[in-house]
Amino acid sequence: MKKIFIYLLVLIIMPLCMMQIIYAYSEEVKPLDLYDTLIKQRIDVWNNIYNEDFSYDKFIEKIQKVETSILLDEDIKDFKSIKRSPVDMAMVRLIGSEQKSIKRIKGGYEVELLMNWQIEDLEYNYEESSLVKIGIIKVKDMWLLSKWESIE
Repeated sequence: MKKIFIYLLVLIIMPLCMMQIIYAYSEEVKPLDLYDTLIKQRIDVWNNIYNEDFSYDKFIEKIQKVETSILLDEDIKDFKSIKRSPVDMAMVRLIGSEQKSIKRIKGGYEVELLMNWQIEDLEYNYEESSLVKIGIIKVKDMWLLSKWESIE
């Protein structure tokens, strides 16, 4: 009698566990929408450098909402460098992107994009394209940029 009860219990619990696992992995994520949103947020933060009242603390506060610590460390170094020597500053706008590849990685996605930029610096206004590999991962229920590499 006990064996039958245990078998029935296992037969009932097992499908429930499997359904829970399938549900957890079937979360509908649209990586390209995530990339688009995160990239635009990152660009907005960087373009705020032109505001004189945009301090180091404000930069950190805003960029932490978009990036993981690895990418954040690189951006902090770049931010300090640009603030010390603002000669190379340019306003950047994303005017389009084309997906080249996308793959699932542990905890997120990695995509290669051909990105088209409009760049406005002190002397020139021009467009440029670059191939970029970008990664996003989910950290505490938030999607964050984890990688930003130029591919040439």
